[in-house]
Amino acid sequence: FQGALGGAIGPWLKGVGGPYTEVNPDTGTTETYIGDPNITEAVTGSPFNTNFVRIEGPAGAIQTNTFTVSGKVLDPRAQTPVTLERATYSRNGSGTRVEVFAKAPSEASLCMRNGLALIGTPPSPCQFTLTSDNNGLFFSQQFNQSVPPEVVVVTASNAVGGTQPTALSSKLSDVVKVSTARYDWANKRLLIEASSSDEVAVPDLLAQGYGRLSKSGTLQSITVNDLAQPPATVTVKSARGGSDVEPVIVVGNAPVEAANQPPLAQADVGSTSVGVPITLNLLLNDSDPDGNVPLTISDLTQPGTGLGGVVMNGTTSVTYTPPTGATQPLVANFSYRAVDAKGLKSEPATVTINVAPNQAPTANPETVATLGVPLTINVLANDTDPEGNVPLSVTNITQPATGRGTVSTDGTTVTYTPPATVTTAFTTTFTYQARDSLGGLSTPGTVTVNVSPRPAAETFAVTAATVTARSNNRYNWDISGTSSVTTGNTVTVRVTTTTGVQTLGTATVALTGRWRLAVSNSTTIIPTAAPTATITTSQGTTRTVNVVVQ
Repeated sequence: FQGALGGAIGPWLKGVGGPYTEVNPDTGTTETYIGDPNITEAVTGSPFNTNFVRIEGPAGAIQTNTFTVSGKVLDPRAQTPVTLERATYSRNGSGTRVEVFAKAPSEASLCMRNGLALIGTPPSPCQFTLTSDNNGLFFSQQFNQSVPPEVVVVTASNAVGGTQPTALSSKLSDVVKVSTARYDWANKRLLIEASSSDEVAVPDLLAQGYGRLSKSGTLQSITVNDLAQPPATVTVKSARGGSDVEPVIVVGNAPVEAANQPPLAQADVGSTSVGVPITLNLLLNDSDPDGNVPLTISDLTQPGTGLGGVVMNGTTSVTYTPPTGATQPLVANFSYRAVDAKGLKSEPATVTINVAPNQAPTANPETVATLGVPLTINVLANDTDPEGNVPLSVTNITQPATGRGTVSTDGTTVTYTPPATVTTAFTTTFTYQARDSLGGLSTPGTVTVNVSPRPAAETFAVTAATVTARSNNRYNWDISGTSSVTTGNTVTVRVTTTTGVQTLGTATVALTGRWRLAVSNSTTIIPTAAPTATITTSQGTTRTVNVVVQ
């Protein structure tokens, strides 16, 4: 307000009909105002007698000297200090009692009224006078037959102290009294009984943390069962605003807890083979006599040198990894302790692991055929390993008889290459060994190759090539055709996709001369807008065709 105080129309304009006075609706005192906001009138107060507003422009000027002003003249006196300590009521069939307690300077005068409105003519804040104890404490009580008021207003004034009146309002609340708060150790039961000072419209009472009390006349109660420990106090609150906090009386003595007993860890046994880890839930057969669960594993030791290692797997299991390369059975032992929920440990328990040596894979014989062209053979397709030590690999291949072709391997498949010229059919063999992931070797497996002369020329055709779009970005591919070569002839299909050329798969030419490759619901082989397919036979014939998108 510095600009207003120092301006050309200040410090403050006042209505010429003023000053105006009004009664404060809280304290009943008369207050002075610089104007009435309901009246438009001339003003005074400009230090230059410019008690008007003028706006000048090219077309002339407009001016007014009537205004609507409002504002209260400052009362420099401090407020009378007062605290409303309590405003409560009680009622029964005989009537209603209202009690008000307040605190203020001992020389102050305090009064009260029921409701917000001032009382009488002229309006006064005082309906009842509060009695003082001459030490700053004030009290008032009224007894009547009416319904208790929703609000009481206490007004404090102090003519001696030179302060202005202060008004404080408060809702009336009932008085809650907890008559029983008892906990019984024998049945671990808490009983709370309480009542409200309102015996006419009995309000709901709530035990904080335990729930609403049940009504039986004016006395309300709640019983809490299976309460492990007694609370120090209970708090009961009323729907009418009252509350009470009382200490809990404890009946009987708390049970004496028995000393914690250690858990019982039982021995465990497991079996595996060389190079195959095994996970054991060591606590599965352990227990605790006090039921202090969950149990956990502690003090885990290691097997002897060269017998593998063991690590924790969470808090209840361990993973034992046996050594690799052992050719004889071995036994590994280690120990652990079980720990209960209170930290007490069991005696050590021994875990015994029987480790079997690695078993060799099995290489099964197979027979294939070719029409005088190189043939790639997946010799491991029908081979197995009893322990699942995969992947298997090809090793120690032998060559066919002299003049009967050669073989080579990339470790996964074997490629048989026939002689450069095959004029008559013949049969040849070679052997190989399968090796598992731990180095175990199978006995040699025999592969028989039936070799026939290459046909003069292959008659090959692609009769259909389609791809069908399905929901959720899925595609069905279907490519088929015919070939005049039916012995040992395969067809490999590669298609154009959104990520480049991909192999769709390989089909075998049937004895009827027909072949077909169908792939359904593929989400990884997505065709281009105008896809093509390149089909190559094991005879070396290649065709590239357009794929019809459906």
